[in-house]
Amino acid sequence: MDLENWSIFLAGSFATMLFFIVGGMSGNASERVNGRRVFDWLCVLAAYIVGLYFIGLRPINGGSDTPKYVTTFMALRDVATAHAIGIQYFGNTEVLFWPLQALWRPFINSGSLWLVLVYTLTFGLSGIAYSRMSKESGAPAVIFVMLLFSYEAVYFGNIIRQVMSYPIGIVGVYYFHRRSYTLAALLVVLAIGLHWSSIIFLLLPGIWALRINSKSRAIIFFVACVALSHLILLLAQRMGALGGLMSISDKAAYYSQGVTNFGEIYHTFNFALSVLLILIFVISFDLVVEWPVVSACFLLFSGMVLVGVSVPTLSERFITNQLFFAPLMSWAFLQRFVPRAGILKRVILASVFIAMGVLVFSQESSTYTLGLTNHAK
Repeated sequence: MDLENWSIFLAGSFATMLFFIVGGMSGNASERVNGRRVFDWLCVLAAYIVGLYFIGLRPINGGSDTPKYVTTFMALRDVATAHAIGIQYFGNTEVLFWPLQALWRPFINSGSLWLVLVYTLTFGLSGIAYSRMSKESGAPAVIFVMLLFSYEAVYFGNIIRQVMSYPIGIVGVYYFHRRSYTLAALLVVLAIGLHWSSIIFLLLPGIWALRINSKSRAIIFFVACVALSHLILLLAQRMGALGGLMSISDKAAYYSQGVTNFGEIYHTFNFALSVLLILIFVISFDLVVEWPVVSACFLLFSGMVLVGVSVPTLSERFITNQLFFAPLMSWAFLQRFVPRAGILKRVILASVFIAMGVLVFSQESSTYTLGLTNHAK
């Protein structure tokens, strides 16, 4: 990024984190609740503005996917034909994403304005998901703003359908756990309709059936997922040996090299962070296990990342879901070691995510995706 963009990013980041920290300062009970509410909302507003500048208002010709998204949206005519247009222009087959976009196409005649709307919806859905998870974890819901200072910010501007779908799925799991089955089913169906990857939410009963209620069982689960990864690769190769399916074998052989769109998966920043989050989960297990929705979703997403180690495109697909929990896992880790120092936890969290934001926005792939540079490696 150039100096102007760095200045805007750093100014917005420090304003966001300052409001976040001040929101945790103590006073008497009444002042603490009211003051925290005001400063937390100011924190959310500041973070939204930072994201609006870098994500919502990104150039419509920036990156690889944004131009295709905008072209497809502008081609929409009505709900009835939206699905077919999505297949024709973008190539995705989800049944709900483009029909839902077609609902407000008559009111939006600008691709840039649509990107702002999509960013706002994604930002809001993320906040709603965190507000539900905070009810069982006790973590401040405002920590969701830290997502904008992680690689999730790039995903917000790239894999739009997926980052819009899994927060809805998480909320669905929350209501399922509270026995609101009809609402939960509707939300999970909506999530799947926005992006096929959310079909993995249907695997959650299996996660609960495993009864991973101890640290040793969690470790066994993660190790088993890594072992299963190689079996899946072998299965794909065996299937490829069948007549007419050779392309599957070819792709499996290619994927087994560990090469992805972002380089070797074992060397990427996101995969290293994914492993770190798993370690944090294990270290903080005694605390996190008391958060049934959070722990089940994290186990599910992390399991998919590890199952895909030998098939990196699969791992890549679900790293974004797992990284969505980075602020919450960081809070759990701090709660484990500094349980009573609320203000200190906020200071540490703010410092870590500002540093992470600088690191993320220093990557050329990030600036390319968000239209802040003209090319990527």
